[in-house]
Amino acid sequence: MPFSGTFTDPDPDLHSDIDIGLVTRNLIHRPTGIRAPLPGTALPEAEYFLIAGPVPDRRPFALGGPGTLHDSHVFVQVAQQVGVFIANHYFQVPADRPGVLYKVDLGAPHRAERGGPGDMDLMGLGDRAQMSMDICARPRHTVNQVPRGLRFEANLHIDGAESCVGAADLVFLTPNVHRGHRASSRLATVAALTPEQDARERELPHRPCEPEAVAREDPGDVLVADPHTDGDTLTSRVLVDTAHPVYYAETSDSVPGPLQIEALRQMALLAAAHFHGFHPLRTDLIRTTVHFRAYAENDLPLSCHATVEPLWARQGGPAATRVALSLVQQGRTVADATVTAARAY
Repeated sequence: MPFSGTFTDPDPDLHSDIDIGLVTRNLIHRPTGIRAPLPGTALPEAEYFLIAGPVPDRRPFALGGPGTLHDSHVFVQVAQQVGVFIANHYFQVPADRPGVLYKVDLGAPHRAERGGPGDMDLMGLGDRAQMSMDICARPRHTVNQVPRGLRFEANLHIDGAESCVGAADLVFLTPNVHRGHRASSRLATVAALTPEQDARERELPHRPCEPEAVAREDPGDVLVADPHTDGDTLTSRVLVDTAHPVYYAETSDSVPGPLQIEALRQMALLAAAHFHGFHPLRTDLIRTTVHFRAYAENDLPLSCHATVEPLWARQGGPAATRVALSLVQQGRTVADATVTAARAY
């Protein structure tokens, strides 16, 4: 079974860069019936919540670049942290079971379709943006009244405009099972290496691409190197820095899920620009689906591969394309994704 990244109970003292404690303090439970299932009773089919308050303005919520690209960071960070919090406090999942990000499916309205100022204030313009998030948490694969997984569905609004809607799937493993999966995943990745694959990955450029090429402002936010073209495939090295103040704010023995998602989205922008001439700053990523298949190791080369479909016309909107992506380590696919990119105007 594939997994990637572990996350713990939100604690404002442990998240100096993420400030997830601010988010959980604004978490409102919306019970639909009798609360607090007793031992031996069935869990509810779903629990509903609302978060309302200022958007956390610390990175990675405030990465540089167009405001429309911030929405996925807000969604993923809230899903992974608040999802674990909800599982522990409302679905009886023991706190010693890591919450592991497994799948993410995000949709964002096209820039022209956003019904208000949206999240452009996240770029540092004007007052601090306000967010609201309607959440539905559904337990999955319940055994002895304890779910093995949680589906986190939410609709995010920023400054009154719909900014992101989607779902994230988390799985919860007992410590022993988690350690076993972690060890077997690393062994499988090491065993997958061939001399030819190793040579190809190590020959990829190391120099980060220009921030503007991936719609960022700060070079420190760039996660992919200058790409290499081989026929209809664009390939780039993923720049994994275990000292990164955002993605490794907490120690992780594998490449964190949010870093992988951001690398995939940056690669989608590179591919749309390279093959179809999209301008990164005028491109909206309106759908992102990611499936984590294995752990990505911190100490082994990681590359991202992208191919694009022909352009197609969106009804009543600018042209769009779908980008198929995969994260590969030692010849083994550790994650794959599909991103729909549309010209903003």
